[in-house]
Amino acid sequence: LMDAMVLMDEGIAKDAIDRAAIDFGMPMGPVALADQVGLDICLHVSESLKANLDKPMPDISAALREKVEAGETGKKAGRGFYDWNESPQPSEANRA
Repeated sequence: LMDAMVLMDEGIAKDAIDRAAIDFGMPMGPVALADQVGLDICLHVSESLKANLDKPMPDISAALREKVEAGETGKKAGRGFYDWNESPQPSEANRA
């Protein structure tokens, strides 16, 4: 999930990231998964891992922080990286 955030920060579209994971055989892409888990939870886990692991971690995504601060915490809020108000699954019509 953190790598997906890094890729988005580098300008890769969330749709491309999720599609690559699905094409690889994953049941869902990491961006959609982050929305399902809750972006607030993802942020908390990212902060905890960065603070407590002895291995270097990427910087926490500014976009992730901004979404959480705006209350866009994912599916449970109806909007995160995707707009969940239109459909229970991210689709072409509801991609934010």
